[in-house]
Amino acid sequence: TFFLESVGLTQAEVAKMFRALPGLESRSVESLGATLQWVRGLGVSDADILRTLHQYPRVLQTGPESRYGMVQWFKEFGLSEFEIARLFSKRPALFTVRRSTAESTAQWLAELGFDKNSIRDLLDRSPALF
Repeated sequence: TFFLESVGLTQAEVAKMFRALPGLESRSVESLGATLQWVRGLGVSDADILRTLHQYPRVLQTGPESRYGMVQWFKEFGLSEFEIARLFSKRPALFTVRRSTAESTAQWLAELGFDKNSIRDLLDRSPALF
């Protein structure tokens, strides 16, 4: 649990997180550590990671394929690395969505007449759509 403590979680908070998310214990220490390194690689600060883990610890349960797919989709959609890091800090649930689901939703919104900028705004303001 050192990697979780490295972002500022106490041992009690780590234990609480593992109790609240039973599937988390099946993830290897290496996998969880890699997740934190991946998030740091997006440019997310430890303070933002800590806040995100308090608000949405489920993001640790998401497999690397899903996270990577969404980041690639965000980049292809025109978001900068700064915007992706900000989105992770503000809307971590978006990083647990399957890329195909997000693509389908964006296509549906485009068919309804939303332009790319409007869809980008919806990512931030209404992430539940995706």
